[in-house]
Parts: sequence; structure tokens; C-alpha cells
Amino acid sequence: DWQVARVAAVLGYGELAMRFARRSLEVCEANELSSFYGGYAHEAIARAAETMGDEATRDLHIAESRTLALDIEDEDERHMLLADLELMGL
Repeated sequence: DWQVARVAAVLGYGELAMRFARRSLEVCEANELSSFYGGYAHEAIARAAETMGDEATRDLHIAESRTLALDIEDEDERHMLLADLELMGL
């Protein structure tokens, strides 16, 4: 779900990206996946929201993603997530 959301956002399909991004978050929450995956699910929602011009949703989910990044013990995983958030320019 996250990969489809990312590709859809890059291609400018905001609504499609949002649908898969939200699904990604639902899967993470339903299966109690790690903060790494949850952080990326929020990153996907933020990216989809940006594609759709929804700054409030984008900012909310970037903040959620950054908060979850603090819980990622693996330094490489934490750095990867934070680097992707920085690529969004926020």
C-alpha cells in the first residue's frame, strides 16, 4: 500500500495516493507494526495531501511521522524516514 501511495503521489494522483496511504496506516495500526512502518504510513499521507494541496493534513501527518521517528531504534531506519521527510522540504 505504501509503495502504491508513493508512486501515485509522484505521478500526481493525489486521491489515489491518499486512498493507499490511509490503507497503509490502517494496516500498520491493525497489526501493531513498528514505528518505522507507522512513520512511513504517515509520510505517505503527508505526501498525498501535499499532492492534493491540503497543507493542514500534510503538516499534521508530517508531525506524526517525525514523532514516530523518535521511537525508531535503528539509526539507519530513523535516518531514512527523516531524510524522506526532508525531501518534501518540510
